[in-house]
Amino acid sequence: MKRRTHSISQSSRLVIFLLYIGGLFVASWLASGSIIPPLGTEGFWFYSSLPALLLVILLVTPFFSRPVDSLSFAIAALIALLVADIWSADATTSLDRMMWVIALSFSIFVVLMSMLSIVFYDPNREQGSQLSKIFYKTLKIFGSPESIYTVIFIFALVAFHRDSTREFIVLGIVWLFIVFALLEKLWRYVVRIAKIQPKTEQTTYIGKIVAHKSPNIILVNVIPEQDVKFGDLILARNEQGKHGIAIALDYTGYNFGRWLRAYHLDFDLNKDYAHLKTASVLAGNVYSIMLEEVDDNIRRCIEDMESRFIGIVSAGTTTEELKIELVRNDTSIQQGSVLEVRYGGENIDYQVIDGITQEEVLYKKNSYGYICATARKIGYWSEDSERYNSIPWLPQLNQAVMLKPVQEQKFNVDNIGHLHNTNHGVRLDLNKLITHNTAILGVLGSGKSLLSIEIVERIIKFGVKVICIDSTPQYSEQLSDYYDKTEDELLIEEIEAFDSSAKENCQSNPEEGGSIQKFRKSLENSFSNFLSTSNNNMLRIIDPSIFEVWRQDSKIFDGKAAMITLSSSEVTDEITSIVLQLLKAENMTDEAKCCIVYEEAHSLIPEWNSAVNFADQRAALGTARAVMQGRKFGLGCIIVTQRTANVAKSILSQCNTIFCLRVFDNTAKEYLENYFGGDYASSLSSLDDRHAILSGLASSCQVPVQIKLNERDDFIEMFHSNQIGSEQ
Repeated sequence: MKRRTHSISQSSRLVIFLLYIGGLFVASWLASGSIIPPLGTEGFWFYSSLPALLLVILLVTPFFSRPVDSLSFAIAALIALLVADIWSADATTSLDRMMWVIALSFSIFVVLMSMLSIVFYDPNREQGSQLSKIFYKTLKIFGSPESIYTVIFIFALVAFHRDSTREFIVLGIVWLFIVFALLEKLWRYVVRIAKIQPKTEQTTYIGKIVAHKSPNIILVNVIPEQDVKFGDLILARNEQGKHGIAIALDYTGYNFGRWLRAYHLDFDLNKDYAHLKTASVLAGNVYSIMLEEVDDNIRRCIEDMESRFIGIVSAGTTTEELKIELVRNDTSIQQGSVLEVRYGGENIDYQVIDGITQEEVLYKKNSYGYICATARKIGYWSEDSERYNSIPWLPQLNQAVMLKPVQEQKFNVDNIGHLHNTNHGVRLDLNKLITHNTAILGVLGSGKSLLSIEIVERIIKFGVKVICIDSTPQYSEQLSDYYDKTEDELLIEEIEAFDSSAKENCQSNPEEGGSIQKFRKSLENSFSNFLSTSNNNMLRIIDPSIFEVWRQDSKIFDGKAAMITLSSSEVTDEITSIVLQLLKAENMTDEAKCCIVYEEAHSLIPEWNSAVNFADQRAALGTARAVMQGRKFGLGCIIVTQRTANVAKSILSQCNTIFCLRVFDNTAKEYLENYFGGDYASSLSSLDDRHAILSGLASSCQVPVQIKLNERDDFIEMFHSNQIGSEQ
């Protein structure tokens, strides 16, 4: 039994809840003579969680019910049944006990289904995920609060009220009102009636057609006496020369009367509308008609257009890009808004990326100004796969463009984020994200490090080891649940214990001078142990700036040679090369084994013209070479930087997945045009915090999309507690 409460505001639902509670007290007075339901069996129908049921279905979870919700309500029902103590009551019969057993068995069944759905939910195991979906589908039928309480309520009616006709009828009416949402339906009906404006005539002449803009659009020269508004229904000749129904849009000019633009609806006037068909309509006359004169299908279409219609498909639309002539200026459209256009039996979604003002010259120097929005095609949403599928064609010219219905946000732990005002989430293929490398770009404070930390947590749960090269304490603090710093402390102690005379260790072969060979050996031993399958530690965090490692920088002259310490770029190169060397010792694979995160990558792998010296240039090339070879052996990386221009492009060019948060510099925008296109790249400077444009192999969307990233607190609460996301 599905309740339709999505069209009722939260405040209205609160009012309805209070009306229900008041009605329950009235029902108690009619049934038992007491406004407050009596304790014991006479009030079992009320105290067995009926107020809680109303609170849940009206305020807490009016849009969906998760397994944890079904579990909590079924447990409450079990407690209520056990308190009833039907077996020890002298007045009970075998029928009463049978109904009690049925109600108890049903509640236990829902508890088991809920627990199994939670236990078997694991997006990383296909078999577990499939079993979880089976249990979840079962709960959608039997686990709703209405279904659980119906069983309890029927038990109460039969066991405690069947001997009183008055009580049986009154409480039966209560059940009907609650389960079939009669009060909500009455509320919507009253609201709809209140919106109806009285009209004295069924049809009124408003003007004459002056032009057809095929397809779908007509221009009407409206007589001065009439004032037609957006959403008004009119009767007019369609482009096939037949009677048709259109909806008024806007005025586009003035010449011997106002020019009204109207959009023809795809409905045929059958014999039921014979009283509206006139020869004058076919001759080009246009009439307004009352909404009540058309059937429910047309009425629903009009109501939908009044709330969501924003414009029409304009010239210049391509298979990938939608041009929209905006008709209304009273909608909440903005960059990132999701629009939909009907095509091929599917609602095709587009995302707004830009807008520009346009002007059209009309008759005798009259002009018509409007806004033309640009949107990129995403595809059509599949509820089964929970992802977008592509449509390789474009919509018809002048087709209606609608705003996507606003959905109440539901956090889904499987998604990295979701599209604006929808629950259409975007997921990541973590194996491709690692092996094909990823870049996270954005200015300071835009949220890139928190995004990187969330991805690291997902990678660890995915079963892949992570090495974070970071000079700040942010990763160690945010990832403390996964981080055992023992190995890193041992590595630091070992390097600090190098003989202080290493600075004087001059060799005829410069490669053997200083302490670099000992450093490499320490790194090799430490990471060999870390990468071992027998080591349960999944995370290492290395600060390259704390190591004092000496490298001989010249040949010996007069018993001495120049010595310098390794820079952060050189330490990064050594770590990356050694990890690759260790993975090369194993077989080649397409499966990810290790991911290296380069935090503040512009200081670790700088572009050649941003490097401090030749050694850093050489180190950046070495790191890039190791990353390039790494995919064959399960090694990948995540680049995190606020300075795209200063990061080695030889590494950035290997990143097949890009998250771009807000950026300002033109160098970054020009570079990112190769991934997103110029339209998305131009919008990067106006992105809000926690918003990003995502593109690449790891994304569940096949095209670039602007998404709102997960809130950190929501992610921690759901991911760390291993609870089920919105699908569950």
